[in-house]
Amino acid sequence: MQRQEPDGWQQSIERLAEARPTTPPAARVVFGDRLSRAERFVALLATHGVERGLIGPREVDRLWERHVLNSAVLADAIEPAAATGTAGVSDTGDHVADDSAEDMAHSAGDPAEGTGTPPAEDAADRDTTPDATASRPEASPTAPRGGRMPSEVREARRRRVVDVGTGAGLPGVPLALARPDLDIVLLEPMARRVEWLAEVADTLDLDITVERGRAEEKAVRSRLGAADIVTARAVAPLARLAGWCLPLLRPGGTLLALKGRSAAEEIERDERAIRQAGGGEPRIVECGVGVLETPTIVVVIERTAPEPSSRGRSGRGAQTERVESRRSGVARRRKPKGH
Repeated sequence: MQRQEPDGWQQSIERLAEARPTTPPAARVVFGDRLSRAERFVALLATHGVERGLIGPREVDRLWERHVLNSAVLADAIEPAAATGTAGVSDTGDHVADDSAEDMAHSAGDPAEGTGTPPAEDAADRDTTPDATASRPEASPTAPRGGRMPSEVREARRRRVVDVGTGAGLPGVPLALARPDLDIVLLEPMARRVEWLAEVADTLDLDITVERGRAEEKAVRSRLGAADIVTARAVAPLARLAGWCLPLLRPGGTLLALKGRSAAEEIERDERAIRQAGGGEPRIVECGVGVLETPTIVVVIERTAPEPSSRGRSGRGAQTERVESRRSGVARRRKPKGH
């Protein structure tokens, strides 16, 4: 049965093309043969994303640099599966991830502080994840970019990445475009954002999973636990973020928190809470060095404890659900066409 597109979704292709911000040269370096899909994502953000309150209108002109490329370069902090067989977080941060702004998922603000103002919510969205509040880093070795992976990497077990509080799909969607070798789960509590993410995944033909829920809910932890990597962009301060995200990781797994210039101060303030939550010593890496004018600052925290001593706040109602694909009617695990 042919998939029925939402009203106005595919009918606005001309408007999407007109709204698409100019593609910077760095985008071809980062996305390679998947550049056209990245351009499509930017166009969707510039139109439907603004209309649905997922991004502020003033962010349209800086979608590439401040949001999409900043998110995609996070790939630099994740080594290919065949290279490590473990969490695979690189020691430096050489080309791929400056997520220094949070205006995308929450309309405006800085990811380091998490002070963005979320859009107005409808009834289905009310019980959601709390808004974020939120030394020169190292740089990270370059991982394969642009969607082409060595055959030995493609054949290896796909490293599982859970993107917590993904909002408009940042950093998860750009990361999926830059690194198709990763098994990416987008975790988001708000119903209308989940609907947006499902539509984006279908439109861009991405092999990703969309889950509705919050990282601090026991049902979500039970369902999504034992990830290799958890990512978070402008979700919360490190102390709270560690309590929510470390339980989603397997022992030895890694939390990658995209932060801003105050990352070192935040580490100093929250390091004790991070250790109590089962994390190791936080370190800072820069991603996108040599590609982006302003590299992405990422705080890397390994889960060192078998069981975190601090389990974070348990969410009310635990409204957790797996989004169904419009095409297949099954859980949103899609196999891209032609792959």
